[in-house]
Amino acid sequence: MTNLLPTCNQLEKQLSQSIRTLYKEEINHSPQKITCKLFSRYLAIISDEALTPVEKSLWGSGEQNLSEEIRLEIDSIIKPKLARLIENITTVKIEEILSNALFAINKSCILVIFSEPPQVLKLGILLLMMSLRSLLWKNYNRLILIQTST
Repeated sequence: MTNLLPTCNQLEKQLSQSIRTLYKEEINHSPQKITCKLFSRYLAIISDEALTPVEKSLWGSGEQNLSEEIRLEIDSIIKPKLARLIENITTVKIEEILSNALFAINKSCILVIFSEPPQVLKLGILLLMMSLRSLLWKNYNRLILIQTST
């Protein structure tokens, strides 16, 4: 039996969950919510409540530069591991990862640029395959009934 490709939604959900786990394991901070959205060769990753308690505290006390330096260090630690994780899940080489922290609203944004679009099953094709399977199964059952009744 062949393995079916994931749908775009399935791939986005798997990436979100895996990225959240990576952050928890690497910096002991898990963003409240991670949203992944795939656009052809691009993957947008938005993290809510992305800043660590130290970053938030420093930002709130007027130490914006220090808070930004810490974020740059976190990014330098996370980016190579994030790239490997995403490449393993999507099986597509990454050309570039761009990231930015939005300190005022406690979010981070990451843009991943792939060398080619990840392979996903288009929902229309999946529905067509399911319809054909159903149609073939019904006709097969009718054929069995006709053969047994003669």
